[in-house]
Amino acid sequence: MPIETNLNQSPFYDDYDEAKNFHRVLFRPGYAVQARELTQLQTILQNQIERGFNEVVKDGTVITGVQVNVDHVGYVKVRDKDANNRSIVTTDFYTLGALTNAIAVGTTSGIQAKIISIADGSEAAASTGGNFTLFVNYMNSGTDNATKTFADNEVITVRNHATNAFVVAANTVVTSATGKGFRALVGDGIVYNKGHFVRVPSQFHIVDKYTTTPSRLLGFEVAESTVDSNEDASTLDNATGSTNFAAPGAERLKLLPTLTSRVRATANTGTFFPIADIKEGIIVKDQKETQLAELGKYIADRLYETSGDYVTKPFNMRIREHLKGTDNLGRYHANSSPAGSADKLVVEVESGVGYVQGYRLETTGSQYLSIDKALTFDTKDAATISQSFGNYVIVDECVGPFDFRALRTVSLRSAAANAISSRTFGATSAPGSEIGTAKVRGFEYH
Repeated sequence: MPIETNLNQSPFYDDYDEAKNFHRVLFRPGYAVQARELTQLQTILQNQIERGFNEVVKDGTVITGVQVNVDHVGYVKVRDKDANNRSIVTTDFYTLGALTNAIAVGTTSGIQAKIISIADGSEAAASTGGNFTLFVNYMNSGTDNATKTFADNEVITVRNHATNAFVVAANTVVTSATGKGFRALVGDGIVYNKGHFVRVPSQFHIVDKYTTTPSRLLGFEVAESTVDSNEDASTLDNATGSTNFAAPGAERLKLLPTLTSRVRATANTGTFFPIADIKEGIIVKDQKETQLAELGKYIADRLYETSGDYVTKPFNMRIREHLKGTDNLGRYHANSSPAGSADKLVVEVESGVGYVQGYRLETTGSQYLSIDKALTFDTKDAATISQSFGNYVIVDECVGPFDFRALRTVSLRSAAANAISSRTFGATSAPGSEIGTAKVRGFEYH
């Protein structure tokens, strides 16, 4: 998918039309160079790159890096008004140049925590979008060495970590002010999107503010923007000593991937593409390898035709009771909630690697499925039941008892006996020659 920014407008006038089959811009002496010609030149080249690589890799694939990790992060819900009854706004926490310079200190508990992110909200929206929330990494225990988090209805003071200068004072909410949220982090790398190889900076995203078991798709939303010298002074002419030094020039098209999350049913779009699937707080699928497009389909078809479906790392399964304290996915929780179900079993499919229709399938974490127990039954009286014992020999006649329990060994002969006397056949008196031995496990009469 190409970029969505419309460059066919002032001041760029990029009216490139691929239906005209223009492949080069041919400049001539004595003719002015148009700004749109320079812009079109880039569009022509980018169009060729996009056409070629769309056959090789899928849009939204990770080319290098972008390692995904998840962890739990502390949250602190604060009230709409600070200790001085002034409304708290997000800009209060960005006066230090960088949010990570802010340290929160509990005036009662003595807890210190490093603020890593904030989420806007209000007490009125607590039941829907949530309170104004600080996300923190705790740095110490409380003054009593037992307290690990800020207290309910406590004043916390935010200060500059370097200078200890006061920033803002906030009040935690009256009840359930603290807990754990779910965070995803990615390292830097390169992704292919919108026909471009886009650099991804290291970053993190709060997937769920108040729980540690979200089910979401983790991915990137790529924002497009044009940047001029008013926003970035580095685009000014750097020709030191010339008359045009520090003069404004061309603008830049910027593509910036931002880590975000969507509901699990979300498909790839022009602005969002997933790189990991999180189910109940576990990464069940992580896009670690480059996803090939038509080239990948060609390779998969050949692989399936020659090898079929197979597994290289087995997807081992375990089945257990759906016990109390077990959620719908069969995972045990320390408390007694949820209640579990006596009418169900839990199937756990462990991580593994396999090839299906020629495509590699890998799961990075166990997946769980609740299934119903077989609680109903049918009754049949006087039913004839047969058993399969394996190998069998058809005989004409049989006389005498056989000890099935002891699995006695019998001799299989090349000739049949016409009569059975009261004595046991010896090695010389038994008919024919021995062609094998067997242990009798049962008889079936016809």
